[in-house]
Amino acid sequence: MKRYIIGLLICLGLCGVTRAEVVGEDSREELMPLKRSECYPISGLITRNQPWFYWTPKMDKNNKFPEVNMRYAFRLSQDSTFKSENTTSVVLDRMFYSPHKLLTKGTWYWQYGWLDDDKVAWKEQYEFKVTGNESTFVTPEYSTWMKNIPKSHPRVLCFPNELGKLNIPSSAIVDFLRPIDLSTSEPTKSLIYTKKSVLDKKKVVLTPKQYKRFVGKRTKEIYKVALETFDKISKGYLLTGKKKYQDVALCHFRYLKKQYENIVASGYINDFTRGFYLNASATIFDIAYDRLSDDEKNEIIQLLKKEQEETFVHIKEKGHLNNLDSHLWQHHLRTFFTTSLTLYYHVPEAKEWVSYVYELWTMRAPVGSMSDGGWAPGNGYFDANKTSLIAMSVLFSRLTEVDYLEQPWFKNTAKYFYYTSPVGFISGSFGDNADVKRENCASFVASIAKLTNDPFAKHYLQNQRSLRKEEKERGIKKKVSRKKFNLKNQQELYWYCSLYPFKHNGKSKAKFKPARAAAFSDIGVVSMRSKTATSHSTLLTFRSSPFGATGHSHACQNAFNIQVDGEPLFFRTGYYSSFTDPHSMMSYRHTQAHNSILMDSKGQPMTPSSYGMMLRFGTSGAISYAKGDASNAYNGKAFRDLFLSKMKEYKITPEEVLGTSDAEMEQFDRHISLLGDNLILIYDELKADRPVSWKFLLQSRAELKYRDQCISTESASASGKAYIFSDHKINFSVTNEFASPAIDWLGNGAKRGIKYIPHWHASVATNKTKSAKFFTLISISQNGEPLTLKRGKDGSYKVGRWSVEVSLDQGETPKFIAKHPKKGMLVYGYDKVTYQGVKYNLIKSDTYIIDPEKEEKLIHMVDQYPDAYKYY
Repeated sequence: MKRYIIGLLICLGLCGVTRAEVVGEDSREELMPLKRSECYPISGLITRNQPWFYWTPKMDKNNKFPEVNMRYAFRLSQDSTFKSENTTSVVLDRMFYSPHKLLTKGTWYWQYGWLDDDKVAWKEQYEFKVTGNESTFVTPEYSTWMKNIPKSHPRVLCFPNELGKLNIPSSAIVDFLRPIDLSTSEPTKSLIYTKKSVLDKKKVVLTPKQYKRFVGKRTKEIYKVALETFDKISKGYLLTGKKKYQDVALCHFRYLKKQYENIVASGYINDFTRGFYLNASATIFDIAYDRLSDDEKNEIIQLLKKEQEETFVHIKEKGHLNNLDSHLWQHHLRTFFTTSLTLYYHVPEAKEWVSYVYELWTMRAPVGSMSDGGWAPGNGYFDANKTSLIAMSVLFSRLTEVDYLEQPWFKNTAKYFYYTSPVGFISGSFGDNADVKRENCASFVASIAKLTNDPFAKHYLQNQRSLRKEEKERGIKKKVSRKKFNLKNQQELYWYCSLYPFKHNGKSKAKFKPARAAAFSDIGVVSMRSKTATSHSTLLTFRSSPFGATGHSHACQNAFNIQVDGEPLFFRTGYYSSFTDPHSMMSYRHTQAHNSILMDSKGQPMTPSSYGMMLRFGTSGAISYAKGDASNAYNGKAFRDLFLSKMKEYKITPEEVLGTSDAEMEQFDRHISLLGDNLILIYDELKADRPVSWKFLLQSRAELKYRDQCISTESASASGKAYIFSDHKINFSVTNEFASPAIDWLGNGAKRGIKYIPHWHASVATNKTKSAKFFTLISISQNGEPLTLKRGKDGSYKVGRWSVEVSLDQGETPKFIAKHPKKGMLVYGYDKVTYQGVKYNLIKSDTYIIDPEKEEKLIHMVDQYPDAYKYY
């Protein structure tokens, strides 16, 4: 396991930190653990001013979460003795704190302690530096903005003075209201999934537990549709102020209540359905408070209060300590907050709830990345988070009068989706459902365009319009619905956008010239394109993430995916049959389903300890390059407790899933480059603590064929040839069998119109050896056969006008050169090169791009640590 040196991070500030510049050793098993076991900040650096501080709780006698009413002491000062009059000292019932002000430059000290009988047991003292290079985002004390919460209703989807006067065009309102049925007759349709023919078949093939889950999932989807109708009617009242919409909303709420009670009685309830009903209860209380009877008000208050109290315990246990609790951040925290606003002035505890969520959200959100705008679990499930990200940002912007979209993450997120989920392509390709969804993040990008005038967001939408027009002209059946962003199509997101109190208007004067590639090192993803302005291009995505395999992400460090014109070519395999069934575990989220490496047939653990880092990135002219380090991705804790319990349920062992090798990975550096439009270079450096068989993996949805060191495949829009070499003898193998069969038992595939068919898998294996190098050239063609690889007289590999010199001798220093007579050169491992008659002196360990079109022709790349590595 490779360990990194970090001792002098305090002295290096926020500039790029390289491996050669620091001393000491980083012994962390996880960079972004599921549950935080360390205080923050303790690395000596902060990335944002105002900073946040948090610490681990005092557990009870059973080592469970804190004792009831546990209190903590906190102090902060530029005086290490904390005796200065400028020392901040507070007592808190929570494990985090914000000063709600900018800290001045210099060294700061902080400390926390456990408070018991008014005696403080102080813990270790920490220090950090404020350099002045931090990003700044300052929020007010809760006590200064709570007065902005209206005393009367409504107060969530609009304020009382905005009723019937919202900032939405009248034409959009008319279009939105037109299909609403204003009948006050209560609907009669059952909302429990009752299609008997389907249920009879499922009862035969599913266990009772699986059957109950299937019906509960389908019931949730049906109930959600009914809730959306109710929400639309409720908004009709807020848009017009007319009582007739209130009447219909009340009727539909009573129907939802009755159906919810039936679902609970049947045993097919799940947390989503329960959340939907609680949302409806909070909404009707807020939009029709004066129309409800006292009994109805009291019933709703008691229901919501009980739920809020239980949820608050969950939030206090997980919101601060857990890095990624998916459902909490997707919807629980938002609905808890909006319900707390609804109950404000009705329930005394609501003030504490609102305050807590304010401090927690402002500290932690967005949780999927630090500041690069990305989403570590993958784009496939990002759309489950988009409403909360927009709604909470808008609500807090309205209440605090501070612009929450001024945070770095929001400034970078449109760029992230522009590159990783471009128009016409599969969405990001890493994580659950990111292998099938297309443009599922488009409405979020449209929200960012509407709210901030971001150039990447605007051009993303322009690309959508252009492709929609092209598909229509060519008579191409659309792969995705590209509805316009308006109130009718995206009512929730559009609604909150209309409430946003700040304006970022005006046209950008600078011409939009996106680079061919972009890196998002916080989450560890690089995206490379042959052409960024059109869907007719090659898209290469590459992942090496500090977050490891958490939530809906996969065990796929240093994996890549290739799409051409939005069609997968050499691309990850398997199906999202469920979160943890055998196929999902062994043939979908497992390393062997991705374009990565196996070590003695051992894959990467499915935990945060299975992390990687994107250490180098550069793009210029016709060359884009990245280096990922997955050296720590094979040696950590194998599975989360959740996975272990599910594997027992399915009667599979951890060894069956992960592999049995005791070998430890010492090095897995992958260099990857898009050269020109259709040539990809991959160079792997591998070392273990003992001899192992290394397997280079290549996947495809379509048939893979092997011949003479070459694996080829075709998609609907392109064909590709992968030429693979090593410094050891290698054996090629091709199969279309999954490690575990694909069975659509939960109906996830059928719901999307996906039939589970075999996928293809190739492996290229060495004999047992402690170290190995793999060198791969992938040639792609959109118009017939890809260019064939040839060997030059000088021993170089040639594809078209590109030539590659590479070190493949055992024991020789790793190195390669890729060059084109006119388009430039990529260099790694050389100290001297000549290009177009110019001699360059280089550093052997570093990587360079030589771009003949640039005034400064030499682009120099060294290892740069991601923020998750530097700030903790």
